[in-house]
Amino acid sequence: MKAMITIVGLVLVVLATGCKKGEDAKPSKPAERPMETFLKRTDLTTTNFTTGRWEVGYVFTGNVPGKITEIGCKLPQTGTYVVTVWDVATKTSLRQKSIEISTPEKMVMAPIDPLEITDATKKYLISVNTLSGNVNKPYYIIKKTGGESFMPFTTGSVTILQKQSKSITSTTTESVFPTDNIATDLFTGVADFTFIPD
Repeated sequence: MKAMITIVGLVLVVLATGCKKGEDAKPSKPAERPMETFLKRTDLTTTNFTTGRWEVGYVFTGNVPGKITEIGCKLPQTGTYVVTVWDVATKTSLRQKSIEISTPEKMVMAPIDPLEITDATKKYLISVNTLSGNVNKPYYIIKKTGGESFMPFTTGSVTILQKQSKSITSTTTESVFPTDNIATDLFTGVADFTFIPD
């Protein structure tokens, strides 16, 4: 009988300890993909566009601390495209990845070394270079039906501020910071990232 009471007591202690750990653990927050969420809207018009080589993207801020763990893109044709996350203030590349799109019009994401986002006022830009295999490829132009301005807007923990792009006329195959063609009524590209709030 003593052995039975001891076993029951040990089981209760183990159960109580297990429950306590579960209560203390923070629930993980879901990953966010701002462009993927935006593209689910039903009030958008999308067209394909080809006018040479472009670096196309958009400026954003993280509204809460967190990290970017993946970057990727969606484009109308197959190919290998370079996606870059930039520091807007310094115009320097923070993360870059070649993304292989084997199925047209499908968003493809790839892991990166996590990029910590800690300052809600710091601006970042994510872009995709439309050159693949030394061929200028088409990209999307996405507008709200009716053509009105829709930026800035917040989706989840991220605020999208504006679209930026740059026509690249040089023969270099490197990505360049897109400084021109600033707009708040359309997206070009399209690049995306996975943001995980802390």
